[in-house]
Amino acid sequence: MDSRLDAVKQRLALLAVVDSERQVFGADTHRYELAPPLTGDELGVLERELDVQLPDEVRMFLRKVGSAGAGPYYGLVRIHGGSQKITDSGAPRHRVSRAHLIPGTPGEEMLQIADQGCGMSSLLVVSGPNRGAVLVDPGEGAPFFPEAPSFLAWYEAWLDRALIEWAERNAARLALDGPDMPEELEAATTAIDVLGALKKPTVQEATALGYLHLREKRFGDADAAFVVASRAPSPISELLLSERDARLHRDRANLEYVRDELDAAIKHARDGLAIDKIWFSTADELREILERALHASGRVDEALAVLETRAAEAFFDFALHHRLATEHLARANVKGALNALERAAHMPNIGGPNATQESRIKDAFQPIIDALRNGGRTHDAEALATRMDVLLNAN
Repeated sequence: MDSRLDAVKQRLALLAVVDSERQVFGADTHRYELAPPLTGDELGVLERELDVQLPDEVRMFLRKVGSAGAGPYYGLVRIHGGSQKITDSGAPRHRVSRAHLIPGTPGEEMLQIADQGCGMSSLLVVSGPNRGAVLVDPGEGAPFFPEAPSFLAWYEAWLDRALIEWAERNAARLALDGPDMPEELEAATTAIDVLGALKKPTVQEATALGYLHLREKRFGDADAAFVVASRAPSPISELLLSERDARLHRDRANLEYVRDELDAAIKHARDGLAIDKIWFSTADELREILERALHASGRVDEALAVLETRAAEAFFDFALHHRLATEHLARANVKGALNALERAAHMPNIGGPNATQESRIKDAFQPIIDALRNGGRTHDAEALATRMDVLLNAN
């Protein structure tokens, strides 16, 4: 068991580094931080308060890993004596659920070990025939149902899910742009094993596996995973065949780009964009790889035209508008930069729900003005500053 606990601590430490922005579900709450382990005396006091000996895996975890904090959902809750114990003398739904869970067997005691959100909880069985198992309490009087056969299996499954979620968010970036830190390569290697072991991957899981293979230049494996993704179930929403086809073109365009087959990448991207009834995000991803491939091919004017289209449809974020303005300024096209920034400033939803017209104008212009001044291009900076002042005064 010690080796499993050591592996848990290593995986947790790795996730804490690579998920630095705490994007994995629940990470912004527990932040991958564990409360200190319990001493032997503290564990003894806890078990006396509960009037039960905890399962061995739980005892070892509390003694050698941590007593609360990082864990599934919103984190591992601190186990206390008394107030958190659920017994067969509790609310009626607990008596009913016991009968549904294991009919004809003695009653069980359970401890809440995690809040899943939306009124749901994970419960650890601490007595009875299912001692050591983890159940789900779906709330609202519904029967409990199994979640994991043991505490460590439950915790390790969460670590796998967290790594998969990280890979889903970052695999394409790793393949196209490379890692931001060495630890991401370790996480990617581990994620390939975890994703590769899935028997029925979802669209998102198969796509992530494809990009992790692409990162390693395993082009055949990457394409095979992308084909699986184009046919896999989507737990988020049902996908039209047109959307699936467009995504396969997107993934194959990225594959060809990494292979430096730029004409093939451009063709896949354009074929994907020619498909009707696809998601806005997919269309933008197709335009993104089209822009990359065109630029790498030396067709910079065509790439700029694609960026122009992308910026015109970027209603919530300034990043593409700023990049478009920068591209125009690199070509000494101050007017093009002014037009790009002014268009962004007048998008009603950009900058967030609390943004005012004044803040949108400043957020559109000021970063580019500052960059120009820092780069010694004071004449261009003053041209943009003058236009910003006109817009602010008009407002």
